[in-house]
Amino acid sequence: MWSSHFNFKDGNQGDYVYTYLTVTLTRGDKSVDVVMFQANAFNKDGKIIEEWMVYDQSNMGSIMK
Repeated sequence: MWSSHFNFKDGNQGDYVYTYLTVTLTRGDKSVDVVMFQANAFNKDGKIIEEWMVYDQSNMGSIMK
């Protein structure tokens, strides 16, 4: 996790927190790891004003069968 005053999405200045995380999804005896990237933009009061997540869904189908 790291913070920045630069928005990688559009180059604007502001207060942002970026996070990479790995989520393990399980269904029955099957599990898959999904790597996610999450970004949050904060206003001057510390409230989230924008949030976006990016993740690869390609291996999630294997636990849905």
